Amino acid sequence: AEVADFVYERTNGHPFFSLEMALALRDNGIVRVDEKSLAVAYDAAQINRVQIPQSLQEVVIGRIQKLSDPLQQTLLIASVMGRSFGLRDLEEIYPFPNHRLLLRSFLDKLIFLDFIQIDANEDTGIPGYAFNHLIVRDVAYDLVEPKMRRNVHAAIAQLLEKRFEPDDIHMANLLAHHWQQAENAGRAVHYLGLAGEVAFANYANSEAVNFLSQALALDARQGFICRTEQRAAWELILGQASVLWTRYEDGRLHLEEGLRLLGQPIPAGDSQSRTLFQVLRAFMQQNRNRLRPDKIQKTDDEAERKSLIAASQASSRLVEVFYHAGEPLKATYLAFHALNMAEKAGDSPELAEAYAPMGSFYSFMQLHRVARRYFARALTLARQLRQSSALAYCLVVVITYESGLGHWAQARMLARRLDRLSQQSQISRRRLDAAQLASLLYCLQHMSAACLLKGDQIVTRAQRLDDRRFEGYGHFALAYGHFLEGDLAKCAQALAALEPLLPGGQEAVLDTHLAHNGFGLKTLCELRQGNLTQARKAAAEAERYQGGAYQVSYYTLPGYVGPVELFLTLWQGGRGDVAELKRQAQKALQALRFYALTFPIGRPAFNLYQGWYHQLCGNQNRATRHWQRGLKQAEALKMPYEAAFIRELWGASLGRGSATGRSYLLEAASAYKELGVWYELKRVQLRLKDGATG
Repeated sequence: AEVADFVYERTNGHPFFSLEMALALRDNGIVRVDEKSLAVAYDAAQINRVQIPQSLQEVVIGRIQKLSDPLQQTLLIASVMGRSFGLRDLEEIYPFPNHRLLLRSFLDKLIFLDFIQIDANEDTGIPGYAFNHLIVRDVAYDLVEPKMRRNVHAAIAQLLEKRFEPDDIHMANLLAHHWQQAENAGRAVHYLGLAGEVAFANYANSEAVNFLSQALALDARQGFICRTEQRAAWELILGQASVLWTRYEDGRLHLEEGLRLLGQPIPAGDSQSRTLFQVLRAFMQQNRNRLRPDKIQKTDDEAERKSLIAASQASSRLVEVFYHAGEPLKATYLAFHALNMAEKAGDSPELAEAYAPMGSFYSFMQLHRVARRYFARALTLARQLRQSSALAYCLVVVITYESGLGHWAQARMLARRLDRLSQQSQISRRRLDAAQLASLLYCLQHMSAACLLKGDQIVTRAQRLDDRRFEGYGHFALAYGHFLEGDLAKCAQALAALEPLLPGGQEAVLDTHLAHNGFGLKTLCELRQGNLTQARKAAAEAERYQGGAYQVSYYTLPGYVGPVELFLTLWQGGRGDVAELKRQAQKALQALRFYALTFPIGRPAFNLYQGWYHQLCGNQNRATRHWQRGLKQAEALKMPYEAAFIRELWGASLGRGSATGRSYLLEAASAYKELGVWYELKRVQLRLKDGATG
């Protein structure tokens, strides 16, 4: 398809041109041809770099050189305008005034000679024209004398400037192109930057990254012709757009450079102790602000206010970067730092966004009343300001909080609200957030069909936006859905699609939480397929991303469960050194315990596996106490899978002939059947059939 589109676009189906272009693609190694098929040999992007074949150039040049001087001049000048052009525009920029009244007749002759055609898309009543073949336009453009080419580009740019509307991205990009070809770098940089600003304001993050990267690169090549303040602003917008497009490494570099240029550099935190000190200092400042809000030193200077808001917004985006990079202390410092700066600037969308992460921080500290006050401030201010982007961000943070507490209905309701808001406001990034958060809710509640449906949606949307990180979450949701249904082959297939995006992969994205979950699920998939070596490797990878006592991600439960279940299963089956497996299980359980201390949704799983551990140690009483506690927690949190698993283990541990044990196993089988988790259902049915213990 790429080859056919490329050839047709340049030749318009002309047989000779098409053949010559196809041969050039083959001879340049761009396409691979055998007896039955033709395909792009390398990256499809290479196809756009192929040179027009010499034979084609000679044919087109020969035809152009046979034209009279006025026709040649008209054709060459029109080629500078692009593939298509209008008569009125051509008349205005035509450099030979004496011939302007004759332009229509010149164009009619060029139509007759098969160089150009009437543009069918023109509906203004003023004739529009287009080159018959892109090859003709490209060859003609190359024949324009350099000085004439620069002058015509400048004339076109001046003409377009008269019509320019500040929010027209396409026109800004076109102006940047013409000024750049006219070798007026200052004007080109200006319009590239403007296009980037408009794209960012319209949530077109990939376009903003493209335009602003070009603007800053061109500015640097020209020896930094822009003011420092302008470069700072563009670096910050570029950084924010990169983060919102989940290009976190690039985002961090641009945000930090922008803050440096702004005179608000991030303090160096090259050691854990230094970062902790910064956190404590910022924490104390925020406490003072809460105790004495009237003492907050708000600025009256508009320039300083803008600087504070820009720095606060950049710091909020860096919170996201460090959060996903697995550096929670730096993320915490920047969250406090962003809020302290935003409060000095007064009410703003950036202040609303800065309140939200504070709620998360206090929830990690189990100070839920304080957390809810910050969330309320965030949502209230965003609504008062009627700022959709800030409100959407705050909803993302609150959904995350409610999910970690197991408030499933509330979290799903907020996710639907986020999706509607993002759709209405055309904030594509937040629609992906809504879908991702919903998929994780389905995963944690073991709702396989919903996982698969949402996973498909995420992959489709993410691929359309070229967002590899969100695509990874889509593949994870698909893998988890297939895992729940017991289709291990499809689970492995989805995990294989995810693998290149994990650390060590060819297209690795920066997200330790995705890596943690991906390797945790791979551990269980390989275990159930009997690939113990691969399961152990995946468990070792998952353990690299386990947090310590300071837990910040509720949705990494699968990353903790994978290693625990692997080591306990191997221990129970006698497949390995018992002492070593016991040690590994203890270590994995300790990590899960830290998670459960922060997030209530981890407590049923912790007590499930801790009970299993004690049962394998021969301590039935301690096992029973953990299972009783875990069952109560699972039922309170509406986590039926964990409740069924506890009943299965508990029932099996009671031994043959136990009526209570059989009752537990039957209850587990019923729950598994209702959930549609067929692997577990078969397992418990075997226990019932054999009456086996353990």
